[in-house]
Amino acid sequence: MHKIIERKHNMKFNSYFILILALVLSAGAVHAEGIDIHGFFEGAYGGRVVDNPVITDRDYTLEESRVQMQLQHFSDSAEFYGSVDFLGDSAEGSDFKASIREAYAKFGFGGKADVKIGRQIVTWGTGDLVFINDVFPKNYVSFFTGREDQYLKHPSDALRLKLFSKALNVDIVAIPFFDPDQMPTGQKLSYFNPLAGGIVGMTNLPAPRLPDRKFDNGEIAIRAYRYLGSFQVSAYFFRGFYKTPMGIDMAAGTMYYPELGVYGASTRGPLFSGVLSAEYGYYDSSDDDSGSNPLIPNSQHRFLVGFERQLWTDFTAGIQYYNEFMVDHDVYEGKLPPGSPVFDELRQVFTTRLTQELFYQTIRLSLFAFVSPTDEDWHLRPSVTYRYSDAVSISAGGNFFGGENDNTLFGQFEDNSNLYARVRYNF
Repeated sequence: MHKIIERKHNMKFNSYFILILALVLSAGAVHAEGIDIHGFFEGAYGGRVVDNPVITDRDYTLEESRVQMQLQHFSDSAEFYGSVDFLGDSAEGSDFKASIREAYAKFGFGGKADVKIGRQIVTWGTGDLVFINDVFPKNYVSFFTGREDQYLKHPSDALRLKLFSKALNVDIVAIPFFDPDQMPTGQKLSYFNPLAGGIVGMTNLPAPRLPDRKFDNGEIAIRAYRYLGSFQVSAYFFRGFYKTPMGIDMAAGTMYYPELGVYGASTRGPLFSGVLSAEYGYYDSSDDDSGSNPLIPNSQHRFLVGFERQLWTDFTAGIQYYNEFMVDHDVYEGKLPPGSPVFDELRQVFTTRLTQELFYQTIRLSLFAFVSPTDEDWHLRPSVTYRYSDAVSISAGGNFFGGENDNTLFGQFEDNSNLYARVRYNF
């Protein structure tokens, strides 16, 4: 029986490979006038390095074949871009499927304004894998299983308007319908579920309740920025919802996404032969202004400062300090039910990124580390990439988690530590 299952699995994987190969070959044969066609083919595999007591039927965290097709067209007045991922992921037991990653049109107006409309990746802020005013959706399943870092950023269906002037530039993003972060669901990665009171895999608990899909629940984000000397200074505004289900509806037995406002600022520029960055954001949890409802997150002050510098040839080091300060912590603590876990008034995280390139920059060694002394947890991301040619690259690395408590950000993923490898061919 095991051999039959294995044979079926191999047949499915081979069919994915044949379909992807056909798409790659067809892309090389098609080139319409004025349309650039590019993309890549990638095979990726990842597996656990520790036993997971709540996911016992799946040792793989990543087992996929992917082809991304990219089409781009420029004209005197507009730019059109689209990218589609064709993915077969055996680790999820899913059939081969296609998803639109980006599809937008961009129009310029005399150097004074740009309009981009459609599915697009929106990102801003100064943090390196730490986000304060970048409140756009992320895919943490991809991030924690070893997909390329570009897949951490999840696309948004949005209208983006950029206004340019000598005094100030303004970036406005309107998102008509809410799109959450892609978080672990127990299929590949176990996670802490407060309704279950512990680490869970796949459960019968209801999915988090999304905001109603209507324009009244649309989100708006604004960034105003300019240079002051050699430093870029930005101010931010956001009105929408938390991107993770931070609220708990005990009556319905489900989690949901509370309303959120963010008001912040950042700066970034050269200092001491390196680059200094700093960012601040006030998270206004408008559904719990007084902090008296322990089922809704309190408002917070969030702060980040970072510095990056090349220390010697092809070696770069970066460090960051990040904290979250909870408003009305004493009120929150007094309203907690007996026996409930208590979040600290101040949460702190340190990060470091070390990057060394070797052999004419064909090999890249990298280590990114998150360490929280207050949560007593950590996440290590070592990786190595070998660029065999302009078309072919090989990557390998790992995601290692640890912590003293099951309910902290990285501690909950301790049994999800994994190794991965990817091979990519660009065309």
